[in-house]
Amino acid sequence: MRPAHAAAACLIALASPAAESAAARLPEARLVSEETVLGQLRRYAGMTGLPLEAVLARQAPAPAAGAVEALTLTGFVSAWTQDCAGGCALPKPSRTNIPAELVLALPSQPGQATVARSALELDFGPDGKVRAEMAVYAVCPLGGAGLDGGCPGLYFQAQVELSGAAQAFCAAALGKDDAVPFPVLMCAGMAPSRRLGLTLHRQPL
Repeated sequence: MRPAHAAAACLIALASPAAESAAARLPEARLVSEETVLGQLRRYAGMTGLPLEAVLARQAPAPAAGAVEALTLTGFVSAWTQDCAGGCALPKPSRTNIPAELVLALPSQPGQATVARSALELDFGPDGKVRAEMAVYAVCPLGGAGLDGGCPGLYFQAQVELSGAAQAFCAAALGKDDAVPFPVLMCAGMAPSRRLGLTLHRQPL
């Protein structure tokens, strides 16, 4: 996935002015249980017959007291189209570099994860509009604490879900070097005759 500009060099943005001005400003990250991310508590709830909400309330660790370390992930979102009638052509360029900023608090102990989310709407003209929901997780796995605290096993997951004129779900598990300063990820879904997609990237195109 490195370098970011190479991974995204031919992928071009097509977005409405309103979407660009409102793009990718994150609300405050919220703390969730890592078990929710991995689906382990869902399986446990199924085995015990307990409601999932009750299992989450009983199992999720409490946040550590004091200040919470956070990362600010800064990059760009670009959207693109690809004509796939009779074979897919190269993606077509349009407007690029919608600014994106994700503020992600980091988990403080094993069994915790944090998530930062953002969403924007992309206008693909005659093909319709696509809503893109983006999420970046920071996960401290169970058993991942160091002898002096902290989380040396920390990893990240980037997710993009597309809905509307094209539908898709894309995700990648990342180390810190691949997530910071911004994750690089492509996601696309098929419209009737062509592919509609977006790319998260670090360098302006």
